[in-house]
Amino acid sequence: MSKINSRFKGKLVPPVILLLCALFIIAVKKFTITTPIYPEYGNALVLLGIITMVTAALQFRRAQTPLVPGTTASQIVDSGIFNLSRNPMYLGMLFMLLGGSWMSGSLLSTLAPLYFVAHIEKNFIENEEEFLEELFGDTYKAYKKRVRRWI
Repeated sequence: MSKINSRFKGKLVPPVILLLCALFIIAVKKFTITTPIYPEYGNALVLLGIITMVTAALQFRRAQTPLVPGTTASQIVDSGIFNLSRNPMYLGMLFMLLGGSWMSGSLLSTLAPLYFVAHIEKNFIENEEEFLEELFGDTYKAYKKRVRRWI
């Protein structure tokens, strides 16, 4: 089993952040007056998010590299969905939150996906990119130049 890099120890893992943000959206829907418009668009975003996350996780599994942020990666996964985004799992989570926010019908709920992006950028992506540059050097730098962080 891979050890977790010290810059990630003690941090809530991204799925927990996703859950907390989703609970915020649910609370906004429950305790405010909302008017969802075309909630099926929100459903489509949630489904897109699930598909994106599962696809990325399966690619990591096939590459036999760990899913947990900060654990030592065995290789750079840069094909398939990782050719479109360097962070498709986070992107999938963002799609889910955007879909939930859309379905809630409240502008206030958009704070959840905004917070999610800011938190993930600062606490995970920046550290992950430094960590991967240390591990893979120029190979990872070339990947960063070729593929966008989100989309």
